[in-house]
Amino acid sequence: MKKITIAQINPTIGDFEGNYELITQAINQANTAHSDIIIFPGMVISGTPTKDLLRYADFRQQAKETLSRVARYAQDKLTVVLGDVDYAGAANAHFYPAAFWLADGEIQFTARQKKLNDEDIYADSKYFTAGAGAVLVEWQGKQVYLVCGNDFLLSDQPNQKVDLVINPVAIPFTKDIVESNRQTVKTWANRLQATIVQCNQVGAQTDIIFPGMSCVVGPTGAIFKELKTFEQDIITCDWDEVIDFSGTDRGRSAQDSIAWIHDALILGIRDYFAKNNFKKAIVGLSGGVDSALVLALAVEAIGAENVFSVLMPSQFSSDHSVSDAEDLLKRLQSSFTTVPIQNAFQAFEDTLAEDFKGLPADVTEENLQARIRGVYLMAFANKLGYILLNTTNRSEAAVGYGTLYGDTNGALGVIGDLFKTEVYALCAYINREQEIIPRHILTKAPSAELRPGQKDSDSLPDYETLDRILRFYLEEYKSLEEIVQEGFDPSLVSKTLRLSRRAEFKRHQTPPYLRVSRHAFGDGRQMPIVAKS
Repeated sequence: MKKITIAQINPTIGDFEGNYELITQAINQANTAHSDIIIFPGMVISGTPTKDLLRYADFRQQAKETLSRVARYAQDKLTVVLGDVDYAGAANAHFYPAAFWLADGEIQFTARQKKLNDEDIYADSKYFTAGAGAVLVEWQGKQVYLVCGNDFLLSDQPNQKVDLVINPVAIPFTKDIVESNRQTVKTWANRLQATIVQCNQVGAQTDIIFPGMSCVVGPTGAIFKELKTFEQDIITCDWDEVIDFSGTDRGRSAQDSIAWIHDALILGIRDYFAKNNFKKAIVGLSGGVDSALVLALAVEAIGAENVFSVLMPSQFSSDHSVSDAEDLLKRLQSSFTTVPIQNAFQAFEDTLAEDFKGLPADVTEENLQARIRGVYLMAFANKLGYILLNTTNRSEAAVGYGTLYGDTNGALGVIGDLFKTEVYALCAYINREQEIIPRHILTKAPSAELRPGQKDSDSLPDYETLDRILRFYLEEYKSLEEIVQEGFDPSLVSKTLRLSRRAEFKRHQTPPYLRVSRHAFGDGRQMPIVAKS
């Protein structure tokens, strides 16, 4: 009876020693379980995305040495399969995403990825050379098809019967990828009448989040075992039991996408702090829904004791803004301070009075308030060694509804890939068992409170409508005419697209946003700042 171990671990980009420790710990656990083979994710030694780190000779050398160390460590223990970069040619001039088969202390087989990916956040062709694809390995009398990364999606099939397909991958999370990838693996298992083991990375690397959810699928296409989502997990199973398995899926039921998003953001915050060795976060708390959600997520991710809030009311702030914020802080048991901005704002107005004489008040004064708040937040961050979390949502970022060097400040954008309607949905999810985010925060009209009686609806359409337009524009790349054909007012669509295009220069100066959708701002959507369209 052959035993297979799947080790879904959380590597860190460039942390070769730390990644080696994770790998060898898993090997020890598999060896204790008398496993014959252990399968790791793709890019598990170097971490991913490596981007221009690949261009540094010392990075490449450490990666190669670590791979050799793993092979030697596993000698006389078990066979190891993992994914990373294969370097070849003069001065390692060619880089290939690859899956490695390690046995007897050395690399015995290498499957270099054939299908490079240049969609969405990927730029494989910028760094990698396409390889020859999957390889067949004979192992203990069985035929094993070793497939690297998304070569699994190719129509190429082995020209002979195979018993086992091994697929190390690093597939990032998006709202729609979890279920679609699961169905792809099930379809291929049934088509090939073979066991498939797909091992995916788990963990976050800056803005990109890997969900894990590795799986073992039997020859009938039914899931025999599914590993945890958004957590490290290691399991060992008997291959004979997988082959004989003919029951229904043992995988978890599909979750509502908002639940996946919640778990992804928690992991994204947690790993951003842990992998950067950051300890504490600071949040500018306004009493509005966006900052309330960011605070709730941060407290859940790194603990209330590690999150500090600053309330910065102005003469335009409503009484309930402060009371709502204080109510939330009490529920979360998180510390805060209150720093009114009115005196600082008056000082700026007095200083600029002569130069601005005769000019009417406009957005300048509104932006001054946002920038004063940004200065205060960064002062606390510098003095206390905290990391500022940005609270901008995707709807605001899309149309430039934010102040550069003010509310766009921050090291990490927690909800910058969530439309405003998704912000409310995630708040409802957090409140599903008890009211954590006060109800009044969720029911009052959104407002920046930078002038008397201001509401978001003064400048923007209702968020239900805005978000529908933005989905067509940002995620489906529809033109103005095509969006209008979906039933929207032409002038409203024109205004929305114009605002979005004019705000490109702002988005190039914002922090990375934790990514939960395709074509997210950042690497997922790269647009020129200067363009006429």
